[in-house]
Amino acid sequence: MINLFKEKKEIAKFLIVGFSGVFVNMFFLWIFRDIFHLSLGISGVIAIEISVISNFLLNNAWTFWDRKQHATHIKFLRYHLSIFIGIAMNYSILLFLSQIIGIHYLISNLIGIGCATIINYTLSSRWAWKN
Repeated sequence: MINLFKEKKEIAKFLIVGFSGVFVNMFFLWIFRDIFHLSLGISGVIAIEISVISNFLLNNAWTFWDRKQHATHIKFLRYHLSIFIGIAMNYSILLFLSQIIGIHYLISNLIGIGCATIINYTLSSRWAWKN
């Protein structure tokens, strides 16, 4: 019962951190696309990477703070590798919906983020911050 409560608490924290990451991602995607006029592909990569770093730092300090078995740089590498599928999914959906279907890029990005969330939690909690 205690493990179930702990897992639900971690999921809630992960989602809160992820929600903050949505704002980070959307903000930087908008900045690089509309202010600096970079291509959607380049803007998407930069925005995703900035939000990945932000989410890692917050998850490491708050969500999984009690999982101390690896050095921070090892956890960062494992986190990056564990969410690679989610990153690829987010990026692919962003480009497909925006460039092929014609949906506004910010809406396409939100859909991509939503699709990647479950995969990202499952893989990062079970491998990057493995107990």
